[in-house]
Amino acid sequence: MLSLIKRTLLFAFCFCIEIVSSQELIFENISKKLDIPSLENYVVFQDSKGYIWFSTELGLYRTNGKSIKQILLKGSYQNETAYEIKEYKNGKISIITSKNRYLIQDGNEFLETPFSKKLSQLVNYNKSLLYQSFLNEDKDLIFNSSSHSYLIKGNQIVDLGTKNNASNFTIINKKSSFSLVKSKKINSKLTNLSIDYQTDKIKKTICIPFKIEALIDWRHRFVKVGSTVFFNVNNLLISIDIDGNYTVKKLPNNIMSISLDKENGLWIGLQNNGVCYFKDPFNLSDFQINLIELTITKTIEDAEGGIWCSTLEKGIFHAKNKKVVTFSNEAKLNKKATILKTLNNNVILTTTNDEIHILQNKNRLVNKINLVNGSDFSGINYINGVYYLSNISYFIATKTLANISSKNKIKFNNEDICIYQVEKNNNTIYALSTNKILQLKNASLFDFYKNDAIKIKCIHDYKDNELLLGCRDGLYKLNTITKRVKKFEGLISEVSKVYKDQSNLIWIGTKGDGVYQLKANKIVRFELNSEQRVFVQDLCQDRTGIIWAATNDGLYKMNSYSNRFQKITSTNGLLASNCNKITSLNDTIYVSSIDGIFQFPINTNFQSKRIPKLYLKSCKINNRPTNIDQSFELEYDENNIKMDFDVLSFQNPFENKLVYQLVGFENGFKTTTQNTLSYDNLPPNEYKLIVYGENSLGVKSLKPITINLKINKPFWKTNLFLISCFVLLLLLLFVIIKIIIKNEAKKTEIKKLIAESQLLALQSQMNPHFLFNAINSIQNFILKNEKEDAYDYLSKFSRLVRKTLDHSKQKTILLHEEIETINLYVTIEQLRFKNSFDYELSVDPQLDLEEYYLPTMILQPYVENAIWHGLMNLEERQARLLIGITKKDQALKIIIQDNGIGRQKANQLKLNKTHQSLATSINQKRVDLLNETKEYKGIEVKIKDLYDNDSIPIGTKVIIYIPINLF
Repeated sequence: MLSLIKRTLLFAFCFCIEIVSSQELIFENISKKLDIPSLENYVVFQDSKGYIWFSTELGLYRTNGKSIKQILLKGSYQNETAYEIKEYKNGKISIITSKNRYLIQDGNEFLETPFSKKLSQLVNYNKSLLYQSFLNEDKDLIFNSSSHSYLIKGNQIVDLGTKNNASNFTIINKKSSFSLVKSKKINSKLTNLSIDYQTDKIKKTICIPFKIEALIDWRHRFVKVGSTVFFNVNNLLISIDIDGNYTVKKLPNNIMSISLDKENGLWIGLQNNGVCYFKDPFNLSDFQINLIELTITKTIEDAEGGIWCSTLEKGIFHAKNKKVVTFSNEAKLNKKATILKTLNNNVILTTTNDEIHILQNKNRLVNKINLVNGSDFSGINYINGVYYLSNISYFIATKTLANISSKNKIKFNNEDICIYQVEKNNNTIYALSTNKILQLKNASLFDFYKNDAIKIKCIHDYKDNELLLGCRDGLYKLNTITKRVKKFEGLISEVSKVYKDQSNLIWIGTKGDGVYQLKANKIVRFELNSEQRVFVQDLCQDRTGIIWAATNDGLYKMNSYSNRFQKITSTNGLLASNCNKITSLNDTIYVSSIDGIFQFPINTNFQSKRIPKLYLKSCKINNRPTNIDQSFELEYDENNIKMDFDVLSFQNPFENKLVYQLVGFENGFKTTTQNTLSYDNLPPNEYKLIVYGENSLGVKSLKPITINLKINKPFWKTNLFLISCFVLLLLLLFVIIKIIIKNEAKKTEIKKLIAESQLLALQSQMNPHFLFNAINSIQNFILKNEKEDAYDYLSKFSRLVRKTLDHSKQKTILLHEEIETINLYVTIEQLRFKNSFDYELSVDPQLDLEEYYLPTMILQPYVENAIWHGLMNLEERQARLLIGITKKDQALKIIIQDNGIGRQKANQLKLNKTHQSLATSINQKRVDLLNETKEYKGIEVKIKDLYDNDSIPIGTKVIIYIPINLF
């Protein structure tokens, strides 16, 4: 008998709310998206940072919207989870676990409180379960269990159920505190609930008649709205005001949770009956039921206005916008409408050929239509107290939509006809059929206008004796008296909808070309911001004057301030983005989409500018976890950086982005939908990483996360190391030069000026710096056990020394001998400087190298000068040395050219050096002396500085003329 009563009450409850609660929020089950390991969920919670927490039978988890992370509990048991999650004002999170433990967050861990073990033992002894905690007016912690309550007083635990208390509950409802204490366990024999009720003004005992109609449920949740307390006992929702007056609302099943949203809307989670949403908690007769047949264990509203529900059967559900409701739970309203229009202060909609739905506020009337072989309806209008309803088979005129039958048909030439649209102009009714306009006279239709050239798609009343025609190639106006048409300039796209607003302005929707407005016979285009081609399928105006457009890419709402359309899609909470119909009545917008009918208040804020929160979650350097900091100083080999971020916005989390730039490495900001930034093999430098979070609406985080990175140079590239090496090198050079000078002093005195200059040239050519570096290079090869390289270098060096010494005894040498010596010298210098410059020798093939002589070692000092002072200090481009030998008239023309730094800069560098090269000046003195003698007269040397178009030095050219007949 009791079971029969329950079923009867449940049926009555559901029947009562069929009309007013057939709508529900657009919930999405996100369990599969986030790969939640269990569908049995007990709690959902959002912390102050913005993370969403939820507990399942397999443990506690936290999500950023894209992925989940399991939260480990210190000393946890297998599959230990949370029955309550709360956050203190200091930001620390507390949980009550399924093992009756109480844990507090400490950094990245949850640690058991000092009293937790003792409390757990006491609760387990009483065979109870902890499920709720709160602070009383003395800031002491109170726990509610399935049997009674416990008070934590210092280090003492007081069992509040051991007192000889006649009341079942003690409720404190004061400005400074609010609590509900279970004093006495409720049993099946109870006939009255006894409540000790205290406020700042009264203290009384309230008795509420009580009758058990189901299994006793031990969960007693409570909230406070204003000064009124709401709590539950089994399936009863009880409210008590500040004066002690109470009301009882009976719900169809046990209450699992009670929550408040930001607007004090009341959310009641039921066992197996979904969640009831009371927008006004003080009007409990008006509510909405969602997720029917599921058990709702917790409901919250997140920081962006989204609603989250945890269930025992199907995991976690999320609704992006609590203002948007749908009829999709009804079979005939879960698809797009063929008619959705406001007429006679009602919203008329059809989705099938046998029903017309009339929406009046929150009531929905369904009228059956008895027509044989009917098709889906295509249009409706209400003119002079008559409804004109059409489809591809019938055209019907009726004064009521309640009883529509075949007798209401209007025919054309005594036959049924397809009508798409009906309009009135100057008390005359016009109907649009297939590319022609008909006129209604005496309950019959007659041909009025046809023009195959313009392909009429829609019509609308315009002015006296004028109709607007939306056509394939633009907008026309038809004079109904002369039947002449005129096209409006400025629109060539196909017109899909013509709409007249409250100010008699004409709005035109097109296929793929946005929205136009006709004002004072001029057409103005309004662009719709979209990445795809937008087809405007319907237009309407709400009571505030805002224009709305239904398109295949969402809704577009005219912003009255910017005079631009704002885009609204499923990302903002719509049922679907592809919308084909839209209308408005009073304060509500009604929309038809491919997934069904939905509605929302006209003041719904879809463009929430809530700033997303951005957090640096983890950092790895060379794949090793590193403590998070605002700056890092790293060694040269610690240059692989990986950072994970969280952008917290749940409207469409998979479209959240990171907007970032690594200053010093990247030019400009980049974006990614990934949560990870990686940089590999960063060169030594100082960097600044700047990262913003951006949500799916394009709103950025208020401040960026800024991280300074400094990657040091390797020690051998530091200034201190280089300076030390340079000083040591100078000391060695000084010693070597002194030794060479001492040895040279012992040689035979130079008797002739030419021989003296020749020996000076030799000294310049084979200067101590070169000798030292050559010997040092040989030593380096030997130390590295590179025997072949050492042998090769030593062989070339010995050959050069031998040739130089041999030539020093001669006044002149053959041209091919000088070329061999120069080539050998340049090769050694290339080896010593690790091929840091390119070398090219060009000899006129007409020259006989065995025929021409030139003074001994006349070229080497200029080659040396080009290498050491022109090329070795070059950094901007690849160094090159060019030597060209040709015959001009009766002289050899020899060109030595480098693309180095130029003489001016080289001279500046020389001033900073201890060693000054004298090779060029000595050789010039030698040339001068040669020219002073009759035997060698006629040698000419020219040195030319080379510049680019911006007068920047780009090298030096030396031109030497040696007369042939001298030798």
